[in-house]
Amino acid sequence: GNAKGNIVSLIKSYIAAGDTFDWRVLVMGLSFLAILVTMKEIGKRAGSKSPLKWFRTVGPLTTSILGIVICYAARLDRYGIPLVGNFDGGFPSVTYGELFPLPGGAEFITTAISCALVGLLESVSIAKRLATKNKYALYANQ
Repeated sequence: GNAKGNIVSLIKSYIAAGDTFDWRVLVMGLSFLAILVTMKEIGKRAGSKSPLKWFRTVGPLTTSILGIVICYAARLDRYGIPLVGNFDGGFPSVTYGELFPLPGGAEFITTAISCALVGLLESVSIAKRLATKNKYALYANQ
């Protein structure tokens, strides 16, 4: 069916891009994946009072920081391993002001709407997590 066609085309694209394969990138990626899985398992097997239970939570952050430090300290870009490089910091500029122009003093409305949306999404996320944990149904109209 459709899923088989997607898998076949994915495998074909991997074979076609075989000349761009770099074993160093594979080893590095698999190493970070092993660290993530190890930290997850340590956290899962730790008791509820054990300080090791936090390994599961901090695994992705620890792996990201470790990857950044290793890549930039060892200057892996010199050895052909591609790095993301520098990018502009900060939040992206507001672009929907052209579609919905606001009066001069009402620029705070966009920030307020953004904060309200983040709060709403956070509340829904917490509600879904608690519903799953406590095994009850969550209805959108309540």
